[in-house]
Amino acid sequence: MLVIVLQEQLIGTEVICRHCLLADRQGAPRRQGNRLLCGQPLPVTEPAPQYRCRMGFHLAQTTDKDSEVS
Repeated sequence: MLVIVLQEQLIGTEVICRHCLLADRQGAPRRQGNRLLCGQPLPVTEPAPQYRCRMGFHLAQTTDKDSEVS
């Protein structure tokens, strides 16, 4: 599950990505398998893979049990 990191808060991608022109038809980040097409990987991989989307948001890959999303 991808989440957007805002300071100390995690929010679901559906809050931001549904308004993005780079999102897929369902308003989710564009992906091809495990690869994020609308963002670049960041060198930080611990504790989870992280990305910077083209709109400037910081995304992190989590599992459902790792976080609660607002």
